[in-house]
Amino acid sequence: MKTVWLAALLAASGPVCAQDLASAAPDVTAPSSPQPAPVTPATREGLLLTVWDESSLDAVRAFGRLMGSQALRGDPVVERVAPGIVALVAVGPLLRPVGRDEIEPLGLSSAQALALARTQLRAALPPLDQVARPVAADVIGRLQGPAESSRVLLHADWASLAQGQQGQLLVAPASPDMLLWSADTSAAGRQALRRAKREALESGDRRASLPTRTLLRWTPLGWEPVH
Repeated sequence: MKTVWLAALLAASGPVCAQDLASAAPDVTAPSSPQPAPVTPATREGLLLTVWDESSLDAVRAFGRLMGSQALRGDPVVERVAPGIVALVAVGPLLRPVGRDEIEPLGLSSAQALALARTQLRAALPPLDQVARPVAADVIGRLQGPAESSRVLLHADWASLAQGQQGQLLVAPASPDMLLWSADTSAAGRQALRRAKREALESGDRRASLPTRTLLRWTPLGWEPVH
């Protein structure tokens, strides 16, 4: 089943030619009848971070070219956070990536936008130790709420939870508002976490799955992608 991680941008940008989208981003499936909705404008106070696979950036750039100023103005504002994983400055409940041409009128450089977005992300999320507890190896934990998937970009916050799971912590960003985690980093545990992510996206009212298909293993030095 193809991922539908650009459904959020489609819905926010109005109808788009499915043939053009397939040509520009062949791994993307467009909804059959996207519903136009206002695009969340980029403002200083609205900047947050979202997590993406680095390999997906060409697709979002192609989508921005297709939709013009409605979806993305300029290249996305990006910071590499792990091999193959990047943080993007974003806005709105669906974490729409923001282009460089959108932050310049705000008087921000790319570095300043990334720093501000990280500060505001931390302020927007309740402390991790208040919403997540260590789980047993056969249990999948779930965090759900605005920008919850972006918690992986606050790496140090996960140290206590990892310690409570004997150093075994595997996370799966699922959608802009959902993140799953487990304490089983074995091959069977990885398979179980991927299956839980797929089932959650299929059964819930998820408007888009993030283009982060890679699982992330916590280490003291940073996240380690697990393919």
